[in-house]
Amino acid sequence: MTTSKRKAEVVLFDLGNVVVELGAGPLPAHWLSAGQSFDLKQWFHSDVALAFERGELSALELAEYLQRDLNLDVSPELVVAEFRKWPLRIYPQLPALLIKLRQCYQLAVLSNTNELHYPRLFNEFDLDKYFDKELVFASHLIRLAKPDPEAFIYVLDQLQAEPEQVLFLDDMKENVVTARSLGMKAQQLKGGEEVAAYLNSLISNQD
Repeated sequence: MTTSKRKAEVVLFDLGNVVVELGAGPLPAHWLSAGQSFDLKQWFHSDVALAFERGELSALELAEYLQRDLNLDVSPELVVAEFRKWPLRIYPQLPALLIKLRQCYQLAVLSNTNELHYPRLFNEFDLDKYFDKELVFASHLIRLAKPDPEAFIYVLDQLQAEPEQVLFLDDMKENVVTARSLGMKAQQLKGGEEVAAYLNSLISNQD
């Protein structure tokens, strides 16, 4: 098909583990009982996580759920405070590359995020140095979360872009699969070094 050869014009980023470095988990390990663990893979696919990321649960409601589910001997308010800290920083390899990439592509974000982490992206991490805020599509604001195809369709509509014009970068296979099923170019990447190497290749191909 000729559409597969059309040059991407938009690079659509996931944030966690792609642009933003995350800590080991949202809660301190010493809060958990002996033999208990916080399974991140299970968490990301859980109904409660997706409900929080779609803005259907408040931060306090999430904290109360975690307190009950994990039998935590701490207040919901403390759970909220710790959960907020989970994103650590923008990977240090990326700022200069993102600025350079903006000269070649329109940059946008589709992120499963929430009311606790979203403000930090701008207030602490200065995300708007690299992405126009109106092109940062946060799941809790658009009320749609990956891998739901409707989240991608919403973003395409807002960008006024055809799927083949978009290159999507994400660390989770199911999100990449959904993007490809809609006609987007998509690449699974994780961590600052891997993402930086890929962005360097995109920039080099423009020279």
